[in-house]
Amino acid sequence: MNTKIKTKKTRIASSITDISLLSYVKTNRIFKDILVVSAIISVLSSLYLMHGTAFAQTESGNSLVVAKGVSSDGSVHVTITSTQIEADQPLALQIAFTDPHGNLIPYEHYGIRAQQMDSNGMLLLSNESALAVNGKDIQVTGSLQNVSPINFQVQLQGAGMPDTSITEWTGPNEIVEITIGQKYSYHTAVSEAPAETNQVITIPYGAYDPNYNTAAPTWYQPPFVTISVNQSVTWINQDKEIHTVTSGKSAGRAGLIGNSVGLPDGLFDSGNINIGQSWTHKFTQAGTFEYFCTIHPWMQGFVIVQQAQPVPTDAEGHEDYQVSHCAPHSRQSI
Repeated sequence: MNTKIKTKKTRIASSITDISLLSYVKTNRIFKDILVVSAIISVLSSLYLMHGTAFAQTESGNSLVVAKGVSSDGSVHVTITSTQIEADQPLALQIAFTDPHGNLIPYEHYGIRAQQMDSNGMLLLSNESALAVNGKDIQVTGSLQNVSPINFQVQLQGAGMPDTSITEWTGPNEIVEITIGQKYSYHTAVSEAPAETNQVITIPYGAYDPNYNTAAPTWYQPPFVTISVNQSVTWINQDKEIHTVTSGKSAGRAGLIGNSVGLPDGLFDSGNINIGQSWTHKFTQAGTFEYFCTIHPWMQGFVIVQQAQPVPTDAEGHEDYQVSHCAPHSRQSI
C-alpha cells in the first residue's frame, strides 16, 4: 500500500492538473491518503469547477491525453481525447458524448470554448454551435502559446436531430468544464521502434456520405494515430468511392454550407486512392499533421509524429562508490 501511495504522489507532483483530476477518480481509500498532503488540498480547492459539474482527468495512453467530465445529473459523460500540449502547436481533439453505460449519444448538440491558463485571456477555440452526429466530433484549437494547462468549457445543449426544434432536444443544458495539462515526461516517452513499423488507417464504408445519417462514425478510422519519426502510415480505402489523403485543413462538415473544399498545405498527397487500394506515407519530421480528402473535404484525420526516445529505466544515472581494493584482469558485477 505504501509503495502505491508513493507512486501516486510522485506522479501527482509532476503536474498540477494531474493532481486535481487523478485524485478525483481514484478510490475513496487512496483519495483520503492523498488528501493528507496539504498542497494537494490547496490545489483541489482552487481547481474545483463551478456550474455544478464533476470532472476527471488524465489517463495515460501512448501520446494522447484523455480527459473526462460529467453533467451534474450524471446523464452525459464528456470525453476529450487530445494530442500532447506543445508550444506553437495546435491541439487536435476528439469529443465523445456517452450515457452512464458508455453508449454513445447520437446527435448531441454542444458548444465548446478553450483557453490556456497563461494566455492573457486569448481563446484557443470558440465554437458555439457544433453537433456530434454519432456521439463523436473533431475540433482543432489554434496554436498554443505555451505549455500551461488548458481549460475547456463544453456547453451541453441537448440531443436531437438537426432538423428538429431546440424545444424537442433532450438531456441537460449546462456547462461541463474539463482541464487538460501536460503529462509527466516519463509517461510520454516512447521507445525506439523499428523504422518499418507501420500504422494502418481504414477509410470505412460510408465516408463518402456527408449527410447526418452517414454510416461511418468517423471518416478515417482511427481519426488519430501516433507514430515515431521515420515510421509510416498506410491508408486503405474500404469505401465505395475514390478518396485522397491530403495534408492540410479540412473544410469540416460545416464547410458544406459554404461549399468549402479545404486547404492543402503541400506536405503530402496520396492522389486518388481507388476502391480497395491503399497508400503509404513515411513521416520523417515530428509534429501534428492534419489531413483530409480533397474529393470529400468534410473528412478529417490526424497523424501525431514524435521524436523517438529511450524509455527511462531504474538503471539510468550513476553513483560514486569508494574502492577498497582492485582485482586486476577480472570483472565484478554490482
